[in-house]
Amino acid sequence: EAALVDTTRRALADAQVSAEDISRVVMPLIHRGVSPENYELLGFTEKQSTWDLGRQVGHVAAGDQFLGLEHLVKQGTVGRGDLVLLVAAGEGFSYSAAVVEILDVPSW
Repeated sequence: EAALVDTTRRALADAQVSAEDISRVVMPLIHRGVSPENYELLGFTEKQSTWDLGRQVGHVAAGDQFLGLEHLVKQGTVGRGDLVLLVAAGEGFSYSAAVVEILDVPSW
């Protein structure tokens, strides 16, 4: 938990934003059942997460963040100017995070 929180904190600091500035968070699409959920550890609600997608498709490995971001765009839940936090987890408890700004919404 500490590594996840620290990695995310550093990504937010690098982007010079706070968690309150983030519209949505894309987490790995892994099973639920352990409380608190990862998005909760980071200060986000289920509604801000991509769990609505995750419960339908499950974990798609390194594709979770790309699929999650596409899902948010296609659903119209993010728009120009929104900040989205992408969080990934890998083997050996390695984490990465990035803040992306939606500059334009594609027509697809």
